Amino acid sequence: MGARRILVLFAALVLAFAVAAAGRSASGATTRLTVTGGEYYFKQSKTKVPRGTVYVTFVNAGSEPHDLKFVGKTPMTRQLLPGTKQTIKLVFKNRGRYTFLCTLGEHALNGMTGTLVVR
Repeated sequence: MGARRILVLFAALVLAFAVAAAGRSASGATTRLTVTGGEYYFKQSKTKVPRGTVYVTFVNAGSEPHDLKFVGKTPMTRQLLPGTKQTIKLVFKNRGRYTFLCTLGEHALNGMTGTLVVR
């Protein structure tokens, strides 16, 4: 094999590896997100995350019980007492805007909603 042919083959292999690695990182990323909630708000540590696995920790900083539910996703947190937290694992395969809310009483109507952007 000539030197030029070996160089072309090497370049093709490097390019193929880079494309494969980029594809894995975009859809296989693991991210941590903290959502703090209280009467009647949510505050996110991040508003945008990459596609992939997201470990969401919900912290109830309020004086009433609250939970956290991403619309169309499971699991959701259990009803958390004030001063407690829970982490759930969610997988986002598609880009988009994902709404989350507190499902207790009229908490969502009073402002306990939010949006996470998945890139």
